[in-house]
Amino acid sequence: MHYLMTSEDLQTLITLSEIPVTDASPVRTARINSGPTTARLALERVGLVRDGRLSDIGRAVVSALVAPERVVTTMNTALNDIAPVSYCFRDGGWTVYAPDAQGRLASIFSPIRQREIAAFARANLLHGTPIPPYTVPISLALTIREAMLFQLTQQVVARRATGLGRPLQRTEQWFAAADLFEGESLFQLAAAVEVLPEPEQQDRIRSSLAEASLLVQALQSLVEKGVLLSHGTPTGPVYTHSSQARTWLLADLVRDRIVVHSVLPPLEPQYYRVTAGGILSVRQFGESICFQSAPDFGLEALFSTV
Repeated sequence: MHYLMTSEDLQTLITLSEIPVTDASPVRTARINSGPTTARLALERVGLVRDGRLSDIGRAVVSALVAPERVVTTMNTALNDIAPVSYCFRDGGWTVYAPDAQGRLASIFSPIRQREIAAFARANLLHGTPIPPYTVPISLALTIREAMLFQLTQQVVARRATGLGRPLQRTEQWFAAADLFEGESLFQLAAAVEVLPEPEQQDRIRSSLAEASLLVQALQSLVEKGVLLSHGTPTGPVYTHSSQARTWLLADLVRDRIVVHSVLPPLEPQYYRVTAGGILSVRQFGESICFQSAPDFGLEALFSTV
């Protein structure tokens, strides 16, 4: 069943239960003490409350939300109006909690059977986005410096298109090293460093910005790894994005950015992109960011209760 609830509906539903809210619960709302309300009447109409008490299905929904045995969260950052979706398992079934970004409304789906939950989550994540067949795998590891420099190459091309006020032809997308290392480009790269989670990483990247030889080395490494193409000109080498980069890596061709996370039991979040090439897993291992094509989001294993 699909239940659409206001924040007051959900607060009332939880108030009618006496089940303690655990730390793994995705619901954060205070219990209230009140008599019959519009919310309680609405809950009675959909069968979650009967005679002022939780019905059997109402108790099952609340139990899964406030004291789940397993919790998986998913998020698609392309859906700006939707907060992370929580999948709560209890007593052999799943209850899905999908609030809007403002927390005013929430969709609750319950019960969903074990054999259906992975397909349900996949459909909910992709919202109709077609996935190309898994045919041409990619496996690529970039250092943090290389990844930041690759981001900078995209900014240079985007700035050129903005200045012209139109999409660029392929022949207009070539750039020289000097285009990357000018003041405005380095300022943008330095600003991007701020998003790195570890201060030590930020310091290392900032220090390398002052050493042109390290940037040139990273640029050449991107060519060797097939991310950039290069050829010589009378004024020096020029570069452009390879077909591999255009298919898998360019930010403006990323259709969805997806995060799946087992909250209970706690596991590391998994990050994916959906691109023109298919599904791309993105993981950081120490000083490297690894890009690996994948046939799916690993949901079957993530939702396994065995």
